Amino acid sequence: MADSSLIEKLGAKGFQSGVYLQWLGGRVDNATIVAIEISGSGVQKYIWHHVYGIQDLQLPMQNLQKADVDAARLKRMSI
Repeated sequence: MADSSLIEKLGAKGFQSGVYLQWLGGRVDNATIVAIEISGSGVQKYIWHHVYGIQDLQLPMQNLQKADVDAARLKRMSI
């Protein structure tokens, strides 16, 4: 899911569908469903299918601490 303003800024086109948002008090809303291609500076590309663009999505802010990333990397390494 993404806020519909981001979908609009990306210029992604899709189709409309209804969606039930339980965490927003059971709100029923219209969604634009799109596919988005994402790539970094390398050549690897990822396609996200069925991304729901919801107006005024109101998801809580997410954050990631460098220490958490470092700990996860160390956990994956074979020592």
